[in-house]
Amino acid sequence: MSSKEVKTALKSARDAIRNKEYKEALKHCKTVLKQEKNNYNAWVFIGVAAAELEQPDQAQSAYKKAAELEPDQLLAWQGLANLYEKYNHINAKDD
Repeated sequence: MSSKEVKTALKSARDAIRNKEYKEALKHCKTVLKQEKNNYNAWVFIGVAAAELEQPDQAQSAYKKAAELEPDQLLAWQGLANLYEKYNHINAKDD
């Protein structure tokens, strides 16, 4: 998979999220991660899709992975904060 194919898969994932096709988005992200396991955007998109699919544990771990990869990027941190607000996460302050 070339970098162009990775970009195409990420664009497809973004479009799927926009269209509320979250399972489809997860498939595209997993395709990207097979090639680039440390792709920040793929991990963020997994967080978004998992949160929408009512899978808070998967969403949390995806956002945390993205935040570890790019600590200066705010998107993963915002996703994590929104997730904690949505689920009244007890350990939010610790994280």
